[in-house]
Amino acid sequence: MSIAARYSRLWSRSTWKIIRAIIAEGGSDFRRAIELLDEAAEIAPLMPVFRVRRAKLLLRLERVDDAYGAFVALRQDFKGSQDPDRQYLYHYCTAMLSLMRPGSAQWSFEAKQANAINCSWGVKAMHPMVTADGIHENIRPRKG
Repeated sequence: MSIAARYSRLWSRSTWKIIRAIIAEGGSDFRRAIELLDEAAEIAPLMPVFRVRRAKLLLRLERVDDAYGAFVALRQDFKGSQDPDRQYLYHYCTAMLSLMRPGSAQWSFEAKQANAINCSWGVKAMHPMVTADGIHENIRPRKG
């Protein structure tokens, strides 16, 4: 078997597990989604956007300490990167860490910084960020 064919087969297996993880997450089976992402990571390294998604799943399972550690590690990994997607994810991870600290308003600043980055639409769609100003702009006044 050629290297290209073998790589393609591994990529297909890994991608299929990621798709199944997204489906499991949609069905609120967060534990299974993490298992599938971990299996995909054993086959091939996960793209940064899915590593962040895994940390979010830990939060959804209420494994706050694990999620906090994962966001800290991811933030360190993305720090100083020149890649716009990684820069956005750096600010996203920092915002998530801020949201885990009561009374911290750093998340809004990080959202402003992240939204100014011209990264791929897929990253912003998978991990959207809103600022405090953005929240207030979208509140419609009551009628009557």
